[in-house]
This record gives sequence, structure tokens and C-alpha cells, in this order.
Amino acid sequence: MERLHQLREGQLSSFPDEDEEGRSGSSSTVSNNDFKHDSGETQSPSRSRQNLPPLLSGQSHATGGSSYDTPSFGIPCDSPSASALPSEEVTRQATSSFFPCASVYFYVMPPDACEDLIATIYGQSTVSSKSDFCQLCAIAAVGAKYCTDVIPDSVCQRYFQLTTLLLQDTVEEDPLAALRTCICLSIYLVLDKMTSARVMLATGLSIARSGMPKWAGSASDTDGIERTRVFRTIAFTECWLASTLGYTSDLRPGEIGMLENLAALESASNPRGAFSARLVQSQIYKISRISAQVDGRLRSAATLSEDELVLLSATLDSWINELPESLSLIAIYHETFNPNMMPLLLMHMANITTRVTFYERVVRLNLNQQETVSDQSVTQQVLGLPEDVCDIYAAFAQQIARIVGLFDANRCIIKNCWITMYDTTSKTVAEG
Repeated sequence: MERLHQLREGQLSSFPDEDEEGRSGSSSTVSNNDFKHDSGETQSPSRSRQNLPPLLSGQSHATGGSSYDTPSFGIPCDSPSASALPSEEVTRQATSSFFPCASVYFYVMPPDACEDLIATIYGQSTVSSKSDFCQLCAIAAVGAKYCTDVIPDSVCQRYFQLTTLLLQDTVEEDPLAALRTCICLSIYLVLDKMTSARVMLATGLSIARSGMPKWAGSASDTDGIERTRVFRTIAFTECWLASTLGYTSDLRPGEIGMLENLAALESASNPRGAFSARLVQSQIYKISRISAQVDGRLRSAATLSEDELVLLSATLDSWINELPESLSLIAIYHETFNPNMMPLLLMHMANITTRVTFYERVVRLNLNQQETVSDQSVTQQVLGLPEDVCDIYAAFAQQIARIVGLFDANRCIIKNCWITMYDTTSKTVAEG
């Protein structure tokens, strides 16, 4: 109870919202208007044990109620058991939604490892490992968000509540499990538009860094590769949020180098660049890192010359120029659509959106140089852009629209996919 009181007292409120996207599946976005964030940079905690955030509660975006409305009495945190969880059938449905919907980009663990967790936890009267219990709840919490038409929000909150209550114990028991949990909690909080998503990312980075000296140097062994792959997921999420929300990524040069070494190792084991989930995960991280780098340069500059803008644009182009042929859009251009193409198309949509976002930020930079900004000055600024520039970015927006249209025509749009939501809104801004 004392821990629950601490969580409640330290809660961060969610940003006010105008619709119930979690219930209806209607279009929504992740943007500066959806998150409150400090004007300064996010600082990583120096010690994971000392800096776990006691602020994971707050308002559920889907229901408007507290995420602790589900009664917490009877949750046996000292000896958790399957009796504290929804039924095994519901948990399997939630985790089954997580892997096709989120794990392509957000690698957490192999699907068969999650199956083992379910079998172990539901097959015991008392769970011997709190970290296993915590990981399963974290994955189910996110997965349930992708099937809110059949799993009510109160069940999502139950998984979330159990996860947060066991996180501290998981850090002490199994740091890798804690890092996986932080990834899932970050995704969950983004889906609920919670300000604490960034805090949870910082916590994950801190947990990873506390043990990184032990495993970063052994990135060629199985355990080191697994930990680095999980770390790449949190690095991708950090860079993606940094570039879309407009803050400086907390990723460090040594960590970037470690992830580049992982990419080189994966490339060596796949010299022909055959399509694989690992290749997509490597590339989506690369897109987000380049985007965060370019966005940071734009935000730090009071003004930029045309040559500097051309250089930044070329930096964004570097991703497509270095892309393996197996991942190009041309590779599937003449093929009949099938759901297996979705990861590839979403990856390209994310890349195209970095260009549209760049276009938006350049316009904003020019507007910031004016003493007064009005609707008329915004219009003049946009209309004053060279015609070829407007055509290029309109083409980017049209490409995003085509990809989303392809998903829609084949009934493959994933409910609550926040990458699709953000990209779709970006194309609307560019076309407007």
C-alpha cells in the first residue's frame, strides 16, 4: 500500500485530449500538442535503482479515468500468481496482438520466449520469478491496446498496474527484463499520450547503462547480441520521440557506435541483405537516429544558409542511398500486396515522413526569424518557397497517402499504430 500511495502522489497528469481514440480507433497523432515537455534536454538518471520514476499513474486517455481505478487490493506483489491476471485466453490474445503489431520495430523478445512465460506463469500456483511476471504483463498491456474492440481498457490498465508495481523488483532481479519492461511501458504511455513516456525512456537508458560495461564489449556472444538488440529498440524510441516532439536525444556517441557494430555483425551474417525482421529493426533505428540528428541541428540554429539546408537534406538522403536493394520499394513494386509487405512499407513511410517533417521545420525556422507571425505571414512563407521545393514535398506527402491507401484497401491498418497516425498527419500538413 505504501508503494501505491507513492505512485499516486507522484503522478503526472495526461495532456488534455478532445476525443477517445483508444475506444473508437479514430485518427490521432503524437505531436507537440499531445505531450507536455520541458524546454530543456532530458537528462538520464545516473542510477537506475535511485531514479525509478514514482510517476507512472495518471489519466487513461481512452477512458478519462485514473489508471488506478482498477482495485489494487489483492494484488500479491510479494508472491504474484496467475490469479491476479486476466484469464490465460485474454493474455494470449493480448500478447498475440503485440508481436504482429509492435514487435517488428519494437524488439523485446522472441515470440516463443513469450509463449514460455505464459505457460510457466499460468502453470504455477505461485510465480517464482517476479521479473517473468512483470515482462508478461508489460507485453500484454501493449498488445491489449491494439485490440481494444475485444479487450476493455480496464484490462489494459490491470496489466499496466501490475507491471508498474513490479518494476522496481524486476530491476533488482533481472536488468534485461527491466529494460524490456521499460520499452513496453514507454509504448503504452505513448499510446495513452502520457508525459511520463519520456521519463520511462530515460529510466530504460539508465538501467541499460548501469550494466553496459559488462556486456557491451561482448557484443558477439548470444547474450551480448540480445541485450544490444533490446537496447536498439529503446534507442529507436528515444530518437523517434526526440525528432517528432522536438527535444535533444539522450543517445551517446559510444552507444551509437555499439549499435553500428551490431548492424555490421548482422550484415555479415546476411551478406545478400535478404529481408528479415532484424534488418528492418536496424534500418528503422537508423532512420530515427538520422532524423533526430537533423532535427537537432535545425533547432539549435538561429538561421541556416541555403548550403546548410542542402547539406541537411543530403543527410536525410543518406539512408535511402545506403539501403539494401532487398528493402527498396522497387523490390516489391510489381508484386501483389500481402500483409508481409507492411513492415517494409511502414519503414519507407517513416523515412518519407522525416522529409516532410524537415520541410515543416524549415518553414518554422524562417517564421521564427520574423518579428510577428500571423496566418498571412505563414501563408506567404509557404507560398514563397521555390516551386520545385513545394513539388518535392507534395510528392512526399502523396507517397505517404498512397501507402496508407494501400493499407486501407487491403484492411491492414493497425488500430492505434502511432507511427501511422503521425505520418498520416504529417502528409496532411505538407499537402495543405
